[in-house]
Amino acid sequence: EGKVLQELQGTEPTSSVHKLVVAAANQSCHDRAPHLPHRMRVPRTLVAATIVGVARAWMRTPRVPMRAPRAAATITRAATTTIVEGLSEIDLSRYDAIVLDQYGVLHNGGLLLDGCADALERLVASGKKLVVLSNTSKRRAALVGELPGRGFRAEWLTDAICSGEICHEALSARAGASAIVFGWTQRSAAEYLDGSGVALAASVDDADLLVGYGPDTISTSSGDAPIDFRRSGDLAPFKELFEAAAAKNLPMLCANPDLVSVDGADGSLLYMPGK
Repeated sequence: EGKVLQELQGTEPTSSVHKLVVAAANQSCHDRAPHLPHRMRVPRTLVAATIVGVARAWMRTPRVPMRAPRAAATITRAATTTIVEGLSEIDLSRYDAIVLDQYGVLHNGGLLLDGCADALERLVASGKKLVVLSNTSKRRAALVGELPGRGFRAEWLTDAICSGEICHEALSARAGASAIVFGWTQRSAAEYLDGSGVALAASVDDADLLVGYGPDTISTSSGDAPIDFRRSGDLAPFKELFEAAAAKNLPMLCANPDLVSVDGADGSLLYMPGK
C-alpha cells in the first residue's frame, strides 16, 4: 500500500485515480463485502496490485487538454418519400422501371382494378419496364401464368419476383431434407416441393424443417389434413406439432409472411401463414 502511494507522488491529490487507489489501499475486500463467503472475496493484495497497474498506466499516459465537443454532423438524406394520388403526379422521365405489388395495387384477387390497364399501357408505351413484386406463396411461373386471366397482358411484364419462388430456392439449398408443409386445399404441397429435392416427411419426428406455404392443410407424406385456420385463425391444431418441432429446434421457412389477407369476394379477413 505504501508503494502504491509512492507511485502516486506528483499527481493531484484530488484526482479520481488518487482517490481510487487510496480507498482501495485502505479498505480490504472483507470490509467492503462482509456478506460474501470467504471463497468469493478477492485477496486484498490482488486489489492493490491491480490498482498499481492502473495507476502506472495512467501516469505514463500524456495528458491531453479537454476539447470542446464538436457540433453534430448534418446528414443529408438522398431522397424522401412522397405520397401521391396517382402516376400522373410523378415525373416518370426520372425512372427506367416501375415495381408493382399485386394485391390491392393491380387487382384484389380478381380482375385488374379500374384504370389500372390504361396506366400500365401508358407506362409500357413510354418505355418503362414493369416488374411485379409479390409476397404470394405461389412460384414465379404460377404468378406469371395467372396474370393474363386478370387482364394483365403478358407483353407488359419484364419480370416477376415473389416470396414463393424465393422460398423454393431456399428449399433447394436443403436438398435431401424432409419437411412438413402447411399448405392450401387447392394447391398441392408435393407439387410445390417438386424440383427442390425436399420431400414430405411422415411426421415431425422425421422432419428436418417446417414450411409455411398455406393456411388450409398440414401436409405430410401420408396426405393433407385439412384445418380451418384460414377462416378461424385458431392455432390449436398446430400446438402439438409446434411444441414437438420446437423441442427439436427445427427451422421454419415461410413462403407467405402475410398475417392476414382480404377476401376479394366479401371483404372479410383471412389468416395467412405469417400468423
